[in-house]
Amino acid sequence: MTIRQLETVTAGVHSVHYTAWDWAELAAFPVRGMRDGMNTWYPGRSLTSARDLQLDAIRWFREYSAQLDTIRQNSDLTSAAKERQAREILDTVMSSSRAAITQMTGDIQSIYDTATTGLRPFTPLADNDVAGHLRDQELRAFLRETGGKNELVGQMVNGEHPEMVAAVLRSTSHLLTGLDVNQVNRIERAGIGAEHSEAVEMLKLMVSAHHDARITGRRVALQLATIGDLTKSAELGREIDRVFATIEVADQLNDWLAPIPTTPLKLTDADPAMTQPVPSSATSRDVLMEA
Repeated sequence: MTIRQLETVTAGVHSVHYTAWDWAELAAFPVRGMRDGMNTWYPGRSLTSARDLQLDAIRWFREYSAQLDTIRQNSDLTSAAKERQAREILDTVMSSSRAAITQMTGDIQSIYDTATTGLRPFTPLADNDVAGHLRDQELRAFLRETGGKNELVGQMVNGEHPEMVAAVLRSTSHLLTGLDVNQVNRIERAGIGAEHSEAVEMLKLMVSAHHDARITGRRVALQLATIGDLTKSAELGREIDRVFATIEVADQLNDWLAPIPTTPLKLTDADPAMTQPVPSSATSRDVLMEA
C-alpha cells in the first residue's frame, strides 16, 4: 500500500520538502464493529482541515515566494518598506494558518473521543450461542485456577490467546476471571487490537498525516520568512512557534494507540527523516537564524 511519499515543492530557486498523503484513501477507510450499534465510522473524513492546510501551504509557497523575491530585490524600496511588505504577506499566511490549526485541533479531538469510547474490544455472543457461552465460562474458570499468572496475562496483553481475551472482556465482572481491574484494563487494549487491528494501524497513520500537514505549514512559513529576509524577527519566530505548536490531543491519541497490539500494515514510506518535526529544543527563532 502506498499512502504517503516524500515530495518537494519548488518555486524558482526555492524549495520545501513535505510528506504527501493519499487523503482520499484515508477518508475512505471504514471502521466497523463499534460500540452501541454505531454505524460505520470514517475517521479519515475528519482530516479535511489537515489536508486543506497542507494544500494551502503548498499554494502559498508557490504564490508568495516570487512576490517576496520581487520585494527583496526592489532597489527602489527602503529596508523598512521591504520588511513591511514582506511582513504583510507573512501575516496573511499566519492568519489563515491559525484558523486552520484551530479547526484541525477540533477534528483530531473528535477522532480521539470516538476512538477511545467507540472501538469495541470484543464481539458479543448471541444469546442463543450456548456453546460459545460455555466456552467462555471454561476459559474464565481456567484463568481463576491459574490465579492470574503474570506470564499468561502478559501474553494476552501482547495480543496472544484472542479467545481467552474475548472471554475475559465478555465477563460481567472481573471477579469471575480471577484478574484484577488493572489486568482487565490492559487486556482490553489487546481486545481492541484483536478486533480492530487494521483500524488501529490506520488511525496511527491518520495521526501521522495530521502531524505532517502541520509540519508542512510550519516549514512553508519558515521558508517564506527566510525568502522575505525576516530572519531577525523574534516576534515572527515566536508567532510561528505558537501557531504550529504540537497539538496535545493528537499526542494523546497517539499515546493511546501505541500500546495496542496489532499487525503492522505493509506500506511504501517516504524517508522518515524528512517527516520529523524540528526538535522541541529548537525554536522558530533558532531555525530562522540558521537559514
